[in-house]
Amino acid sequence: MSEEAGDAVRQRSGAGGDGATRDPLKVGEANFIEKGNEIWRTEPDLRSYTALIPATPLSDRNPARGTGAIESRKLDLRYEDVAAEDAFNRILWYTIKGTKLPYPGPTRMSAAEVVRSW
Repeated sequence: MSEEAGDAVRQRSGAGGDGATRDPLKVGEANFIEKGNEIWRTEPDLRSYTALIPATPLSDRNPARGTGAIESRKLDLRYEDVAAEDAFNRILWYTIKGTKLPYPGPTRMSAAEVVRSW
């Protein structure tokens, strides 16, 4: 990023002269705009690397009758936010946490759940 482009981005984003607007999210050094040219390379890094091998084989599938498998088949997962949220969250909870730890229950209700409850 050229210095002029960096200045333009800082100006539009409000990252300016006073400390209050310079880093409003307190991201400090993680802010790529402030880092400017320091994070970009002019030449590609051609060093070799060793690819990580997944611990779980990519051919593994969830068991057909495993935790939540039968319940999961009843969910409409063709589109986002269509499946019953509470049922989906319960399936995830018991699959990840097991059955010994009780499900905490909903702490909020989405707009989709409000409509479904009518």
